[in-house]
Amino acid sequence: MELKSGINVSSDGKLEATALPMAWSKALKATFGLPPQLCTVSKVPGYVSPIPTILEDMKTMLTNLNGFQSEGIFRLAPEKQDFDSFKADISSGSDNYKNCDNINCIANAIKVWFRDLPTPLLGSTDFSDINAAVLAEGYEKAVAILDSILEPHQSILKWLLDLSVEVIKESATNRMSSEAVSIVMAPNLYKMPAFDPTDLATALAAMKKSKTYTKFWERLIDWRCEMVTKGAESAEDDGKENAGGPEERVEARKSIHNLDIVEEGSSAKTETDDAKQEPSSNPPTDA
Repeated sequence: MELKSGINVSSDGKLEATALPMAWSKALKATFGLPPQLCTVSKVPGYVSPIPTILEDMKTMLTNLNGFQSEGIFRLAPEKQDFDSFKADISSGSDNYKNCDNINCIANAIKVWFRDLPTPLLGSTDFSDINAAVLAEGYEKAVAILDSILEPHQSILKWLLDLSVEVIKESATNRMSSEAVSIVMAPNLYKMPAFDPTDLATALAAMKKSKTYTKFWERLIDWRCEMVTKGAESAEDDGKENAGGPEERVEARKSIHNLDIVEEGSSAKTETDDAKQEPSSNPPTDA
């Protein structure tokens, strides 16, 4: 009888390995160190590509534990034994990790997930471009670099930016500014070439490069914060417009209708580029 091996996707988005070598099966369960294309993923509104389910799970856990209000979130390291146990639960393939109530273990695991990726999410971006974006005024160059990154990496980076925004919203309580968050997050998004710490010139160059990546990520966080703030203000303005009496709402609808009549016949056209995609093997998705 011939024994065939393979990897299938179940209806709930989980990977089902059949007759794989033990080392392969263990690696797929590990979660850490896998490329995003091999992770179990979930559809999350607002992102082009699905997001690794483990990341969404840990974000939810932090939210339920009021972790974003915790002082030093993402900066304070957990006890090694506690973290190793939590990471082992995740890598076991069971749901036991969801019982964890250690905020620093969960936050650290998110950083480690990004750090352990085979290819860092900013690894394909030329450092000279990142440096130019930091030296330029405004967010435009930094955002252009983000938008040039292929999927699913771009969506995962935007997910991390939004997570960073959630932390900064509670900065009055957790004492984590955009700079503080960048300092702890940015090093997980690139790999620093090995250098001789006794060589002052190379050591200084490495420190400068590290600061540049940190500043780049801080700039993107500030941009994302501004987008969130503008979105909230727009929603508030819409609420005020709709808060009047029936007569006011009718007049508002008439004004919009008249505007549509004036603009009728115009041929304004919007073009959108097809989403760029990293070569992948159709990652599994949760419904």
